[in-house]
Amino acid sequence: MKLRVASAAIVLVFTVLLCGSVNLKDASAETTLHHVEISVQGLPSPFSTKVYVNGSFVTSVTTGRSVSVDFNTSATVSVQQHIPEDYYSYVWTVGRALPYGGVAYYTPSNSRTFTSSGSYTFTYYPLYFLQVISEFGLSRGTGWHIAGSWAPIMVDTAQEVSSSVRYKFNMWKGGPLRDSPSDPVNAVFMDMPKLVQAEWVTQYYVEVQSPFSNKTGEGWYDSGSEATFSVSTPFEAGEGIRYVFSGWSGDYSGTESTATVTVGGPTRIVAEWRKQYLLSINSEEGKVDVNSGWFDEGQYVTVTATTPIEEVANSSRLVFSRWGGAVSTTNPTASLVMDSPKELHAEWFRQYFLSVQTEFGTAVGAGWYDADSTAEFSVQSPTAPAGIWGWFGVEYVFSHWAGDLSSPATEASVVMHGSRVVHAVWSLSLTKFYIFLGAVTAVSITLWKKRNLRHLISSRLVNLRQVVERSFVRISQSARSPKADCSTTGGDVDEIRVPPENL
Repeated sequence: MKLRVASAAIVLVFTVLLCGSVNLKDASAETTLHHVEISVQGLPSPFSTKVYVNGSFVTSVTTGRSVSVDFNTSATVSVQQHIPEDYYSYVWTVGRALPYGGVAYYTPSNSRTFTSSGSYTFTYYPLYFLQVISEFGLSRGTGWHIAGSWAPIMVDTAQEVSSSVRYKFNMWKGGPLRDSPSDPVNAVFMDMPKLVQAEWVTQYYVEVQSPFSNKTGEGWYDSGSEATFSVSTPFEAGEGIRYVFSGWSGDYSGTESTATVTVGGPTRIVAEWRKQYLLSINSEEGKVDVNSGWFDEGQYVTVTATTPIEEVANSSRLVFSRWGGAVSTTNPTASLVMDSPKELHAEWFRQYFLSVQTEFGTAVGAGWYDADSTAEFSVQSPTAPAGIWGWFGVEYVFSHWAGDLSSPATEASVVMHGSRVVHAVWSLSLTKFYIFLGAVTAVSITLWKKRNLRHLISSRLVNLRQVVERSFVRISQSARSPKADCSTTGGDVDEIRVPPENL
């Protein structure tokens, strides 16, 4: 009995082992059935890429060929991301040929994991090398760039050698460029390997020195270019004080406040100035020979007032009185030195003219008098002989003053509130003539008695008296109507001629 049980157990174990062995063989057969075809595209024929399976190198493959990868459960296949292998250490020196023609290739994704059979193609894209060259400053942009892209480039705008010499970026050579060639921050279109070079110009500093902040033109200039510089003049430095540009010194000489120089090296230009002061001259109503203006420091200035100044002929005038302000003097000519802002004012007084007119005799007192003063005038004698008739006692007698003053006195005065005109009025007097005539008559009678000439003398005297009386009437009418504009000295009556037949 025990023997049969043992035999049965052995048969059962053997059967179980046999079934397990069959199942293992079936599973092993299923894991070795996976197969993947790996290929590449985009690489030119001279280039190939290495294929790795689960990190282990398998083979190299080129465009148009493939490699089979067998695996059981899963497999990770990878290829080189960049070709050639020395992609990262690529250096292009000016004057050397481009290694690989300046072209490289890359694939965006260089690894893939497979868990079943199939195929996969790794695609490569071209890269172009950009070399950015600059003699000065720091340039950026050298390296590999995707074909058809805009590769950014950049360079410093200036490189200073000293305080007065520097190199300045001028333009890019090469392209095509996205922006202006003169833009230091730019981009190059990568349609092929490119060499882009930064061009520089030498610049010199033009220094414009001036003690005042009114200068222009200082700065950096390209070698050989023209620099225009200037100062604004005059420069106001306070009330009555200013500075006037006088010329340039240093590396340029000239007297124009705006000038131009060709820059061939570091340039230093100095503005020279003259200090000036303002002389203010107030001439009031009068006239002086110098107007208000600016004068150099230390300059001597002479100012002369014109005196007198007739405003209306023989009517009114101004007479200089004195200078006031920086100079105090009664001399019409004043001198001063300009060592500060100064002021001069002229003082004047007004005069009016007194015209004293008379047809006979001599008048005194005519002339110029200060305004509001009292002018005295007169005739030297109250009587004046009537020409040749004065020998016979005929004369003019002063009657009164007329015009701007009426007075019977031979000596009078008038207040000069303005120009004044007075004239003497005279009357004809025959008193002395009649006395003379009576004396002549008495003598004639005496002679008549002695010589019996009574009839002859009587007739002649009558005729003479009639002629004289007619002449005196005319003279009297003329005296009562004096001329409008008489001279200041007496005038003689025209000689009276008696026709011989009346004597």
